[in-house]
Amino acid sequence: MAISALLNTAKESLLSHQLAIDVTGTNIANVNTPGYSRQKAVFSSTGGMGVKSGGLQIGVDIGSIERVYDNYLDSQIIQQNQLVGYHETKADILSNVETIFDESKGGGFADLLGRFWGNWQDLSGNPDGQVQRSALLSTADCLAGMFRDISAGLKNIKTSTEQEISSVVTEINSIGAAIGDLNERIVGAGSVQGGANLMQDKRTELLKSLGNLIDINTLEGLDGSVKIFLSNGELLVDGTMTRSLALEPRGTDSSVSDIVFADRPGEAVTGSIKQGKLGALIEARDEIIPQYVNRIDTLATGIADEVNAVHRAGFDRYRNTGIDFFDPVTRAEDMRVNPEISRDLNRIAASSTVAGDGDNALALGGLGQLRLLNDGLSTFSDYYTSIVGRIGQELANSNWSVEHQNNVMDRLSNLRESVYGVSVDEEMVKLIQYQLGYNAAGKLCSVVDEMLDTLMSIR
Repeated sequence: MAISALLNTAKESLLSHQLAIDVTGTNIANVNTPGYSRQKAVFSSTGGMGVKSGGLQIGVDIGSIERVYDNYLDSQIIQQNQLVGYHETKADILSNVETIFDESKGGGFADLLGRFWGNWQDLSGNPDGQVQRSALLSTADCLAGMFRDISAGLKNIKTSTEQEISSVVTEINSIGAAIGDLNERIVGAGSVQGGANLMQDKRTELLKSLGNLIDINTLEGLDGSVKIFLSNGELLVDGTMTRSLALEPRGTDSSVSDIVFADRPGEAVTGSIKQGKLGALIEARDEIIPQYVNRIDTLATGIADEVNAVHRAGFDRYRNTGIDFFDPVTRAEDMRVNPEISRDLNRIAASSTVAGDGDNALALGGLGQLRLLNDGLSTFSDYYTSIVGRIGQELANSNWSVEHQNNVMDRLSNLRESVYGVSVDEEMVKLIQYQLGYNAAGKLCSVVDEMLDTLMSIR
């Protein structure tokens, strides 16, 4: 091998080890960068050799810069993000619902309902008493107002959930478009010298974010692009082609939207979305909130109907038969004391006869002890307590799920870091290794220089 060829070998070694040091420095610099995958310089020998004819020249080159990653582990993390997003969002919504029914500090609905029955009993002891009648009316107004407040609070949560659904759909479309753009750039860059590595890292982070919002499945093609499917098999992203989700009113109810593909309106995919933040929002809007609205409506209707029935059987201070104490209602949001009674306390029918006794008020006060709801199994107070207890249990279960899913995510994240995260200690060892290689190549240059001096000094 000619001396000039030996010098070329030294040059290739210097350049290769310098590039390897650059890659190592990049890893060290990004040790705390979220989603960064460790890069690895892959050395490969170049050239060839002869035997008797000479011509020996074997150099070195950086064949590629590999992105160290585990596709299966990434898929697990994306799937786990779907569960985390679902349970965290559900827990937040249930926490808001619990706040509406909060009884922890007393003075809530349960206390007010007990006072309402107690006021009827007080009135039975003094059926003509204006103080007792005024106290009863005040408590009844507060009770009806609290029914309306609870109903309004639940519907406000439903409205804000609908708004959040719209926001999440917009975010999903934005992330899908960004992934499609990265697919195009990754395919264009190919794998030469690892030009697509950082873009693949960014795409993986976007896939994690997308998984936190909606349940998806992914498939990576041979060209490096990624296909994204919804849980029902519908394509959301196919290489550079992306599809947008949209909202359209559900039937005649403009306050509730179904999710469709923008290119295929009228075919809702709402029912197939079960996980991620969007899945929890849909479940809250369509199932969780309506069930509590129905329960509080049942309680309001039950109290109004039973009180009105007994009240109509009595007599007021004018010796007239009683009228409805509450306006007839089918929903808690309509719960109100009859305006005629509000204007004239004497219209309260406390007597069971025209003689002016307090037996009808006593019967009304006794309604609180009767099992009139839940097929004769629950009193009004029991029924409300079951609502509060159900919320507390659902929230406790949801909080447990959040903790569990986050623990699983932490384990997967730690495993990811151990497999293809950056270890500063490991990178420092490589740095020393590549530095020694670079120094050795430099020494080879010095040797070649001395050889050339020797050759040129021959006469």
